[in-house]
Amino acid sequence: IPGVMIVLFLAGYTYQRTLIQSAVDRSSLLASLLVTFGVALVLRNLLVLVFGPDFKSISPSYAFTNLRLGALSIDMVRISALGASLALMALLAFVLYRTDWGRVIRATAQQDFAAGLCGVNVRHVYGLTFGVASAFAGAAGVVIGIVLPFAPPLTRHKLASFRQDRGLAISKARRDLGYAPVYTRLDDLLSRELL
Repeated sequence: IPGVMIVLFLAGYTYQRTLIQSAVDRSSLLASLLVTFGVALVLRNLLVLVFGPDFKSISPSYAFTNLRLGALSIDMVRISALGASLALMALLAFVLYRTDWGRVIRATAQQDFAAGLCGVNVRHVYGLTFGVASAFAGAAGVVIGIVLPFAPPLTRHKLASFRQDRGLAISKARRDLGYAPVYTRLDDLLSRELL
C-alpha cells in the first residue's frame, strides 16, 4: 500500500498542477471537471488495453486463512482490510489535524484568499491536497481489491451478451410452444388506421 500511495501522490500532484490548474486558469471549475472526465475515460481504456477486459483479483498469501473464535470463523482478508482501513483513516486524521501541513490545507480550504495573504502558496496546497486524495484513493482501491474481485466496465462476457439475439420470433413460439397470438400485426395496423 505505501508504494501505491507514493506513486499516486506524485501522479495526483503533477496532474493537478499541470492539467487541472491550467483548465481552471483558462476557463472555470466546470472546465476542470470536463478535463477530469476525459482523462478518466482515457486512463480506463488504457488500463483495459494493458491488463485486459477480464476479472482480476489481488490474492495475498493469507487469502484462505481464517481466524477461529469458538464457533465463529472470520476471514483474515476482511480482518486485514478492516485494519488497513482504520489505519488509513487514523493516518489521514493525524495529517489533517496534527501537522502544520494539515493546518495549511484546512486554512486554504476555508479561505484561499486569506491563506494567500498569509504567504501560503495556494496552488501548491491545491496540488498537495489532490496528491493526498489520490494517494488515499489508491490505498482504498488496494484494500477493496483484496476483498473483492474487480473488472473493467465492459468485460468479454458483457460484450458476448450484446451479440446474442434477444428478438422474439412468433414462428418459433408457434413451433415450440403451440402459441397462437390473439392480437396480430394486421389487427394492430387496422386499429391504427381507424384512429
